[in-house]
Formats: sequence, structure tokens, C-alpha cells
Amino acid sequence: MNIGKYTSMSALKNALRKEMFVALNETVEMSYQDLKTNVNHFYDSEEGNYKRTYQLMNAPQAKEISCSGDSAMGEICIDTDSPNYDPAGRSVQTIYNYAEAGGLRGNGNFWSKTEEDIPKNIEKSFGKHFK
Repeated sequence: MNIGKYTSMSALKNALRKEMFVALNETVEMSYQDLKTNVNHFYDSEEGNYKRTYQLMNAPQAKEISCSGDSAMGEICIDTDSPNYDPAGRSVQTIYNYAEAGGLRGNGNFWSKTEEDIPKNIEKSFGKHFK
């Protein structure tokens, strides 16, 4: 953060908010990239007899960052809004839960690995902006 003179508490708070938004945006982007990498790792295992649809590969999303007053929020997720996973006739959420738990042919734990990376991303980005 640019250390300088601020003429009022309001000006200081605005500068802090702007820097917080930049740091949060970086954190969300890094975490989103981690999620995509971890989801793609799901497919690094043998396919077997089942022909993969690669629907999970396209499911990671980064949501818009929202700021209100002194708080800000960023979100990443795996899109589960599709009604059913066609080949199985089950909900997308159910199939992704199986995949995460290692219950499908693929490397699970993609979401839990991403959750482990988020605090590191926060530390890196916010540490850079708020030394």
C-alpha cells in the first residue's frame, strides 16, 4: 500500500478499501486457478471403460467480488446448477460429491486441496498489499 499523507480519516479508509479490493481480487483469482488445476488433476487417472464427459472440468467458477462498507467478499465455486448428470441420471451435486470423495474413476479431493490453498493465497496477496 502506498504510504502517504491522508487529509482525513475518510481518505485513509477509502485508500484501505481500494487496496483491500485489489488484494481480495488477487486472492480470488489465485484460488480460482488452484481450483481449475485441482479439478483438471481429477482427469489424470485412467479412464477405464467409462467415456468421460469432462463436465467437471468446466465447472469451476469465480464469482463477482462484493464490497460493502468495511467488508468485502470473494467466492469461488463448482457449478452444480445443472439439473442432472446425464449418463448417471443423478444430480450434478451428487456426482461431484462422489468425485471429490474418490468414489469415481479419477483423482478426488480437488475441492479440499483448493480449500487448503486459500489461506496461503490470502497470506501472499494481503501480505504483499499490507506489509
